[in-house]
Amino acid sequence: MVLLALISPQVCDLGCSLLVFIFVFVLIEKVCDRFDAEGNEVIGLRFFTLLESCVGQVGLASLDSLLAKIVSISLENMLNSFDILLDSKFPEEMQKLDKILGPPASISLLGLPSYNNMVHMYSTAWELLVDKCAIIGQLQLLRSLVNFRLKSKNKGNSVAIADAFISAISTQRDKLVEVKENKEDSSKNLLLKALNQQKKLCGLICPFDTIYISKKAPNYLSRIASLLSIYQMGRYVFDAHLGTLTSRSKKSQKDFSPLMIGLGTLLRQFHPSYMTQYIQFMAQYVHTMEASFVATDEPNKVAINHACEVAKAVFWLRSFCKYMGISENVVELCVAPSIIALLQF
Repeated sequence: MVLLALISPQVCDLGCSLLVFIFVFVLIEKVCDRFDAEGNEVIGLRFFTLLESCVGQVGLASLDSLLAKIVSISLENMLNSFDILLDSKFPEEMQKLDKILGPPASISLLGLPSYNNMVHMYSTAWELLVDKCAIIGQLQLLRSLVNFRLKSKNKGNSVAIADAFISAISTQRDKLVEVKENKEDSSKNLLLKALNQQKKLCGLICPFDTIYISKKAPNYLSRIASLLSIYQMGRYVFDAHLGTLTSRSKKSQKDFSPLMIGLGTLLRQFHPSYMTQYIQFMAQYVHTMEASFVATDEPNKVAINHACEVAKAVFWLRSFCKYMGISENVVELCVAPSIIALLQF
């Protein structure tokens, strides 16, 4: 019933398209990644091209609205999990960690054991939050594929986009005339809402920039996001051939990209300062690891492994900025050039 309520009447008129939507809905519930264990693509552009041929442009736009609703619900669910997963001692532990680490620009030689302690102490909570982040990221990737298909269909077709704009004006014309002069803001809202609907139809909405929920940010959100990243980062290795992070375990289905996008989507729901603070905290972690490496006299093999871990953290941070549309200059301002150079290691 929820699925039927979210799908527009136009799609319902397409008959068998409902079966396609139910199939996609089940697929979203069951599939964690775009690729199966054998490396075969489960959901890709070919799939959405076939889907578009069945349900049409309006059907794809309705599917995008459905995915957006599921993302919103998933974000609400993740935020509600914070209080459940993190016990009453967590704020006290976070205060201790902040006291040891100091401001984001500072470096503490005692910081690395503190990071490891927090990661180990709440490993169960981090694992559950990672799962929720990965689901959000996967849904965002699906929305990106849908919007890419919609945009590709209208690419170079200025007539379609012009018609969409004219349609947005004409559908609201009568309502705009009826609005009184003292309700000018209401008329603007009606027009903006209509234009937004037409943008969705043309695939001009960027899922990664979308605000899905309006809530007060949880306490220590940026620090929690950084600890979550540190926890999961240890489960990845850098694959030089693929140029990305891959899971140490072949059985793991938590891809690097969906997790990164899910985490960025969560932070984007709140004031931009949380995103900036997350980057600063991750940069602090990078410098803390580097300082710990310099301060110890380790064998050559261990030193190489340590340098690789630092480079992996830098790659994580740069990838986060890339996915979320943040300039790389931000990373260069937060991380020393000598550390960024480790990516060439």
